[in-house]
Amino acid sequence: MDKFDDGPIVLFEKVKDFEIQVVGNVCSNRKRLYEAINATEENYHEKIYFAMENPLPCEIVQSPYFKVDPQIKIKDLPIPKHYESDASYYITSGIVIARDDEKFQNASVHRLMYIDDETFGIRIVPRHLFAMLQEAKKKGKVLNIAVCIGVHPAVLLSAALSPKYKIDHIHVANRLMNNSFHQFKCNNNVYALAESEIILEGYIDPFEEINEGPFTDLTGTADIVRKQPVVHIKKSLCE
Repeated sequence: MDKFDDGPIVLFEKVKDFEIQVVGNVCSNRKRLYEAINATEENYHEKIYFAMENPLPCEIVQSPYFKVDPQIKIKDLPIPKHYESDASYYITSGIVIARDDEKFQNASVHRLMYIDDETFGIRIVPRHLFAMLQEAKKKGKVLNIAVCIGVHPAVLLSAALSPKYKIDHIHVANRLMNNSFHQFKCNNNVYALAESEIILEGYIDPFEEINEGPFTDLTGTADIVRKQPVVHIKKSLCE
């Protein structure tokens, strides 16, 4: 993948031992992101700032926008191991949507280290999701989440932005794309993005930690091993 940085989108049509295809390099340069959100180099900053200040709630629908195959489980997902030194297989472009008891949501990008077919380690830095997890810990509760994989670049971009706390990043993406997105209610009360390709429903346990890493980050060096929270997956949705 490294040699394709700033190059074309790469589609792996035949992944050994899996039926699901893998795509990479979708957001490898700014020009591609500009096109994805119908912006230009001259107005993208203004458009993003406006969306952050004026999030637009999504229309609520009954289910994801794909026919769910109940036979597909996490073991069927082609989760890659990016480098030989990585501790495990990693989901690196999943959008983690978390819902607080106060009925607000947050969406952000976090690497997820595969442990088994129901468990991942999640790397969390001191930002909004970290604050939500600390609140859940004070209340003695878990934090319900939905991990959305295979989303529009506008959602990936919005999940990496820093709007005010308690603003749903999915609503920021919806403003960017002129009310193009929809959400549906999961079994754990999280409103996931209907326009996802894969959705994992579960929760983060603030009282449980594991050794997460090493993982090779953007610098090309292996990040250190840290104690990080554990994600428990209760349901997987995939076509």
